[in-house]
Amino acid sequence: MLTRRGFTLIELLVSIVLLGIVGAATVRMMRTMMNATTAQMEIASSQSNARTAALAIPQELREIGFDTIPFPGGGVVSDLETIGTRRIMFRAMRGMGITCGTPTLTEFRVLKPVLGLREPLLTDRFVLFLEKDPNAGFDDQWVNMVVQSIDLNSDCGGVAAIAFTLAATPVLDPGLTNTDMALTNHRVGGPIRWYERVEYGPYVDPGTNQAFLGFRSVSLGEVNLQPVIGPLTDTTSFTFT
Repeated sequence: MLTRRGFTLIELLVSIVLLGIVGAATVRMMRTMMNATTAQMEIASSQSNARTAALAIPQELREIGFDTIPFPGGGVVSDLETIGTRRIMFRAMRGMGITCGTPTLTEFRVLKPVLGLREPLLTDRFVLFLEKDPNAGFDDQWVNMVVQSIDLNSDCGGVAAIAFTLAATPVLDPGLTNTDMALTNHRVGGPIRWYERVEYGPYVDPGTNQAFLGFRSVSLGEVNLQPVIGPLTDTTSFTFT
């Protein structure tokens, strides 16, 4: 007759101890792997952030320029508004379109697709190029447009376009002659540009106390900077000149 024999208490205790040792080792190994993976992901994210910023920020700064105001007033209007050792505010170009259709003094249209980073926002600022005499360059001028509405689904003779409705007629030589522009000052096929007022400066993460180069959109009403490059050694690791 067959006899059945179960595990003894000692055998069960030994099995439990061995399982505990294997389980503890497995948990320790998994924790080590997770820590290593987290560190690698943070490094990869930081490197990706640095590469993106290294491409985007110099390109944005490279587009800073100036608009000349023709005589009799003369003068220069710079995209650079303020600059300090570690803080800079400027007009960042976001897009450009080519005028089309039959404009009025309070409505202009540009063909789609537009050039640049994105389509216009109502929070942007806009400038219209006036060719005036095509045989002369000294009288060319960019004038401010006070845009009160934007229609992204307009058209120019059946071709997709963006329409800008203005609150007032653009003014020539603001602060000098203050003359309303005439339609003869503008030639269809010229550009309209839109830009966003932005600021770069030092940012310190309140949670980690790490330093970054921060960014904010003045046009969008952002008050606080957001980190875009970092972590840096400290907030004196970069300068603007």
